[in-house]
Amino acid sequence: GLARAGIVLERLFVVRPPPRELARIVVKTASSGAFDVLVVELRGPARGSDKLLRKLALAAEQHGSSIVVLAPPHSDPWPVALRLEIERTRDGLEARVTKDRFGRVQPGLAKTHVPISIP
Repeated sequence: GLARAGIVLERLFVVRPPPRELARIVVKTASSGAFDVLVVELRGPARGSDKLLRKLALAAEQHGSSIVVLAPPHSDPWPVALRLEIERTRDGLEARVTKDRFGRVQPGLAKTHVPISIP
């Protein structure tokens, strides 16, 4: 799927640290400045996630990179510049884009229904 989306697989670097090492390794990876885009998947409740996100934001700003955090739904306001919530519905996907410097979901912000077919 990544190759079909135009990702050059030879330039893709995947790190799968043990959950207890995730924060330390992700921050080191982001702080290295070696990557333009870093995708981090948080599974389950992310204890200390505010601190981790602040460190990642500083690393991204310092190196001019982008960091995408994939996380399960949560209600805590994270210190993020952009929050994209995606929910699978019977007819496709529903996405809500929220831009708030405190990560809060504000009523009336962009909400889009995207019909897709999932085999």
